[in-house]
Amino acid sequence: MGYCGHVKNGMIVADEPLELPDGTRVEIRVLETGRRTHHPDVEKFAGIIPPDAGDEGSYRDHIRKKYE
Repeated sequence: MGYCGHVKNGMIVADEPLELPDGTRVEIRVLETGRRTHHPDVEKFAGIIPPDAGDEGSYRDHIRKKYE
């Protein structure tokens, strides 16, 4: 059984009256937030540093080879 609602003043409000007794446990899932969860530039720079780039020297070597 599912219900729809929204957040108002930090509280979850059902879009229609619920016939549930007080104390009934419910599960809440966020369907959309309308905003990003990370900085927009993350997508632009993702993947630049390889996962195996250990120290600073090996990272510089990787970049040098990539752009030669």
